[in-house]
Amino acid sequence: MVQESDESLRRMRHETVNHYTVLQKLSQAGAWDRLEKYLAGLLADVEAVPAMAYVAHPAINAVLTIMLARAQKLGIKAEYEVSAPEILPFPDTELCTVLMNLLQNALDANALAPEGEKKWLRVSIHIRGAHLYIGVENPRFGPVKYNEETGLCHTTKEDRTIHGYGLKAVQAVAQKYQSELLLEFPDGLFSAATALQMPEER
Repeated sequence: MVQESDESLRRMRHETVNHYTVLQKLSQAGAWDRLEKYLAGLLADVEAVPAMAYVAHPAINAVLTIMLARAQKLGIKAEYEVSAPEILPFPDTELCTVLMNLLQNALDANALAPEGEKKWLRVSIHIRGAHLYIGVENPRFGPVKYNEETGLCHTTKEDRTIHGYGLKAVQAVAQKYQSELLLEFPDGLFSAATALQMPEER
């Protein structure tokens, strides 16, 4: 994430310098009509950039910012209905484990889309009573290998030495907070959700 952010900042700096140079040249040449059109184009580009502040919670917002930006680059339409206060009674590491793994699985699932099929994902985050609900939905373009004993899906990726741990990690966090990881996979759809019970304040 840090590397991607650094690269983005470098690219933004380079592009900004170029824009300032063009604006300066147009101003010096007195090309006011072209200058006005150029400024209008820049403003339109800025307004087209999606909001970076999804929720007040810093860690959740960071994950959403990175992962939904990746989705956009991959041509995946992202829908989100998210709400989270600035402070939650869970470690940031565990929240990131749940959200990043579910979103990465959604990105991977969309990567299997045949040409012409729509790519999409939907993420929901909100508080339900004493629980924090986190859910991600995405299209399904292949079979699901589900193990009823573990309540998990086996990875379909070739290298199982480095894949297949994401849902296990999410399930472990869910169980720590008296919840379960609910997986559903009707025709053409896959959803993963959990509702973490918020620890009582002591």
